[in-house]
Amino acid sequence: MMETKNNTEKTRILMVHTANSTNEAVQAALERGRHQITLASSQDDALTLLKDNAFHLVIVGNADTASGRRTVETIKSAFPWLEVIAMVSSEGTQQTSGLIEAGAQDCLPVNCGGHELGFRIKKALEHSRMKRELTNLRQQVAMSYGFDNIVGISKPVLKLKETIARVAPTDISVLITGPSGSGKELLAKVIHHHSTRRKGNFVIVDCASIPESLFELELFGEGTDRSASDVNRKSCLLMEADGGTVYFDDVDRLPPPIQPRLMNFLKNFSIRPSGQSETTMIDVRVISASSKNMETLVEEGCFSKELFYQLGVLPLSIPGLAQRAEDIEMLTEYFLRRLSHEMNRPMIEVSRRALDLLVGHTWPGNVRELENTLKRATALCRNNCIDADDILFIGAGTEQEYPEELVEKTALQRKTGLLDEGQRSIIIKALSENNWNFTQTAQELGIGRTTLWRKVKKYNLKREKVVQ
Repeated sequence: MMETKNNTEKTRILMVHTANSTNEAVQAALERGRHQITLASSQDDALTLLKDNAFHLVIVGNADTASGRRTVETIKSAFPWLEVIAMVSSEGTQQTSGLIEAGAQDCLPVNCGGHELGFRIKKALEHSRMKRELTNLRQQVAMSYGFDNIVGISKPVLKLKETIARVAPTDISVLITGPSGSGKELLAKVIHHHSTRRKGNFVIVDCASIPESLFELELFGEGTDRSASDVNRKSCLLMEADGGTVYFDDVDRLPPPIQPRLMNFLKNFSIRPSGQSETTMIDVRVISASSKNMETLVEEGCFSKELFYQLGVLPLSIPGLAQRAEDIEMLTEYFLRRLSHEMNRPMIEVSRRALDLLVGHTWPGNVRELENTLKRATALCRNNCIDADDILFIGAGTEQEYPEELVEKTALQRKTGLLDEGQRSIIIKALSENNWNFTQTAQELGIGRTTLWRKVKKYNLKREKVVQ
C-alpha cells in the first residue's frame, strides 16, 4: 500500500502514482531536500492517508493521464486547502491549463532537475502558508465582528441582535443612534461582515474631523478647493468603498453644503471625480451613526429632512449602559476574557464587591468607559482578581468615589432580585422555548454554554415537570 521514508524534517509530502521507477529521481531529490516522504500507490490509498495524517503538500505523478487528473480533482475536492503539484511526462500549454483548472497549484515535467523541483516545492509551500494566514485572518475578523460581540441579554440588546440578523444580508440604508461609547461603529461592522459585501471595504467617513473645505473632494473626488489637493486624484472615499460599505460616523456633523450633494448621490449612486469626463457608478451600502437626536436636528433645520429619511430607511437605536444594567456582568466577563487573552494571562476574575460597584455605576461613557475601567483594573489588580480597590472611575470627581452605600444598595438589589429578575425571566423563557437545549439557548442568547450553566445555577433554575 505505501512506503514511508523516515526523516526528522517537519515538511511532509505525499506522493501518489509514483511507485514505479519513473519518478525515482523525483523521490531522491525530495529526500535530499530533507522532506518526509510518504508514497501511495493509488488514489484510494492517498485518500486514506490524507484522512489519517497531516501533510503539507501532495505530488501527483502521471498527472497527464486520465487517472492522474482524476486524482488531482478528487484530492482537491476532498482537501481544498492542500497544495497539489502535478508531474507530467512533458509540459504542454493545453494539458497544463487543464490540470491547473482541475486544482493543481503547479505542473512540471517528471525529468526536471532537483534544483527546479526544490524551487517549485518551496513556492507551493509558501503559497499554502499565505492561504492559511489569510484564512486565520478572516477567522479573526469573523470572531471580532460576530453577533457574539454584541454582548447582553437585556430586551433591547436581544431585539437589536434579532433585527440586524435579518437586515445584514440586505442593502438597506441603516441609521444607528445611541450615546457616545455605546458601540455604534461595532454594530455597523457587524452588519457589514454579515452581509454579502463582507469581502469589500468598510470605509469610515469621519464627518467630525474632515474640514468642510475638503469634504467634497474627500468624499466625491471633486470640490471647489482645488489648491488643497491634487486635482488629478482619481480616488475618493466613495470609490474606495465601491463593492463594500461606507460608514458615516457623526453624520449629524455633515456640512450643510454637502448634504444636497450626498442626497443626490443616494438617488443614482454615481459620481464624476475631478479630471474625469464621465460619471462613475458606485456600488455601495450606506450606514450612518449619530449620538444626537436626528429628528430634533431636522425639526430645528440643522439637517436635511430628505437626507435624514434616505439615510435612515431602517433606524436602529442602542441604549446607554445605564439603561441595560443587567448586561454589565456579562460585558465584564466578556472584556476580562478578551483582556486575559491579549495579555497572555490566566483568566482574570472579579470579586462580588467589585462587580456590585460596576453594576451600581451610572456609566456616562457607556460600554467604552466600562472597557477602559476594566483595563485599568486589570493593570492594578493582584493575583488575577479585581477587587473594589482596583476600580478607578475617571471623571467621577477629584476624589475617588467608592461609596459604601452604593455597594450596599447594589448588593441589596441583588438579594431582593430587583436587578436580576430581568435576566432570570429571559433565561427561563429561552430555555423553555428551546426545550432546555443548552447549546441552542446559549446561541440564541449570544452567550457561552459555561455562562449559561453558571446563570442557571445562580438563579437555581429547574426544568418543570409536565404532568400528563
